[in-house]
Amino acid sequence: MKKNEKKSKAFPPKKAFELTPEEKALIGNEDDYVSVSKKRKANILRSSQKAAQDKRINLRISSKLLCDIKAEAERKGLNYQSLMKSVLHQYINGELVEKRQ
Repeated sequence: MKKNEKKSKAFPPKKAFELTPEEKALIGNEDDYVSVSKKRKANILRSSQKAAQDKRINLRISSKLLCDIKAEAERKGLNYQSLMKSVLHQYINGELVEKRQ
C-alpha cells in the first residue's frame, strides 16, 4: 500500500429483498394510475397545506370527564378526539342548545 492511499473498509454486500406477488402486481399495473391536471394538482396541494395548518392543543380535564367522553364516543362509533372537536365546533357555531330542566 502506498503512503497516501487510505485503507478501504470492506462492507458486507447489500442484502437483496424479494417483493411479494401482490407488490409485483401493483408495480406492473400502470393502468391504475391517472394523470391529473395542473389545476387539480394545485387544489390537492392547497388542501394538504390547509390540513397541515391544524393546530395541536393540550387540555387538562378530569379523569372522570375523559372516561365519560370516551364512553360517549364509543357509543357513537367515533374516537374521542373527533367527538370533542365536533362538540367544540357545534358550540362555536351556536348549534348546541341548553337542556331545559
